[in-house]
Amino acid sequence: MPLTLTYTWRAATAADLPGIHALKTAAGLADGDPGVPALADLQRQFEDDWCKPPFDTRLALAPDGQVAAYGRVVANPTPEAGSPARATLSDTVHPAHRGAGLEGALFTWLAERGRARLAPATAASSRTLCVHVSDDLTERVAAYQHHGFKPSFSLVRMRRPLTGPLPDYPLPPGFTRRAYAPELSEALRLAQNEVFAEDPLQDQISAADWQIFYLDNSAARPDLTFVIFAGPELVAYSINRVHADEHAHLGYTTGWIHTLGTRQPWRRQGLAAHLLATSLAAFRAAGLEYATLEADAADPMGARRLYERLGFVVFRHSTEYVQDLN
Repeated sequence: MPLTLTYTWRAATAADLPGIHALKTAAGLADGDPGVPALADLQRQFEDDWCKPPFDTRLALAPDGQVAAYGRVVANPTPEAGSPARATLSDTVHPAHRGAGLEGALFTWLAERGRARLAPATAASSRTLCVHVSDDLTERVAAYQHHGFKPSFSLVRMRRPLTGPLPDYPLPPGFTRRAYAPELSEALRLAQNEVFAEDPLQDQISAADWQIFYLDNSAARPDLTFVIFAGPELVAYSINRVHADEHAHLGYTTGWIHTLGTRQPWRRQGLAAHLLATSLAAFRAAGLEYATLEADAADPMGARRLYERLGFVVFRHSTEYVQDLN
């Protein structure tokens, strides 16, 4: 890429989203990770209290109008006192425009904006800038480290084929399983918040965000999502998705175990294993070829060992890098 090419920098607008989607698609294919959000989801999730595009986005346009780079800062606008405050930075540069200096300029802006977003959070237990990157993108990893970011935690992406025998974990006595239905939405949201309240890095999901990021997501598959009850109590769930847009780029079809959770009083009774086995069978019945999920590489709760028992194998590693502002 010629260094003499002139780019125009500005905030992104909704009209830029088709170009941003094309940028993310090209970058995902080049980087071996074609899991790009659908354009409809980018449009639906473009602006909310966590990210105000006029202030929290940065875009570089090439002379021909192509979106050459795009970055976004997302942060909880009202973090609870005593809880961590985090600003997540995402930066994407089109493969055709890499090496022209866009990477450094974009990330410097994002880090400065992230610091500004976190400056008011004086009552937070910590203030942290975060980026997430695949481990095999070594140049980006080195760039983040150059900016003073250090590894925080790692994720593994796992998958299993849906051919051959599938595991069978019967539902334990005293429980009932149901497919998701709209009347279960609020109970499912509350269960999700309860399960992840134990994780200091997870924010509580508001009803508005639940609607945007879960119910209205184009990959949502209510017919492939399952919940377990103990009497009237929703106690465990598997929220599953199918990102159909990525199948052509992957070369195979897959269902995602997006979120698997069991409320604390009902853990270690085989509910997660039953939900996984149920999901695998449902994915195969829907004509899908693989099941995919992500897990904490450190495996503090033993979830990864469960996934391995059910035939999942690791095929990708990624790491969150952080910069502590305290």
